[in-house]
Amino acid sequence: MIQGIQLTRSGIEAPVGLCLVRPDAVPKLIRAAVYAPGAHSALNFLELIQGQNPFLYKERWVLRHRQTVGNSTLLVFGIDGDSASILVGINYSAHYELRRVTFQVTHAQACSVGGSRD
Repeated sequence: MIQGIQLTRSGIEAPVGLCLVRPDAVPKLIRAAVYAPGAHSALNFLELIQGQNPFLYKERWVLRHRQTVGNSTLLVFGIDGDSASILVGINYSAHYELRRVTFQVTHAQACSVGGSRD
């Protein structure tokens, strides 16, 4: 652990400890895009997805892109292998509000990275 580094932003200083990790220790994320009806925020979308699909690991997801398209919002996430495998098993379709949304998951990545995580 590297100690004593100070980060400053707008006059706020805070000590930060940094830790170096090997590249293979960083989880590989898989691209998953979804059109969410309505102009919801990514946080709102994730809360609804998690509430209706508790078997997905949304806390491991990272938002990569958000764009409003008509009455929908395009959300592109980097998702973990376990969630990708689960989406493959449910035909890429998850419950969302009173309907279902279909994820477009990069298939080759989902098949090669998916699996259980210790």
